[in-house]
Amino acid sequence: MGQHLVKAPNIILIFCDDLGYGDLSGYGSIWNQTTEIDKMMTEGLRFTIWGLKT
Repeated sequence: MGQHLVKAPNIILIFCDDLGYGDLSGYGSIWNQTTEIDKMMTEGLRFTIWGLKT
């Protein structure tokens, strides 16, 4: 009866040490082919500024 199902979002968070924008082909790397990560980037959201306080 008029119920709306809310689907929870899928979140994938990848932590890498010393990974820069230039290391992923989705951000312009010509040396590394990261096709699976690029696919996730085109199907979802890109967060370009993120950090942790230590």
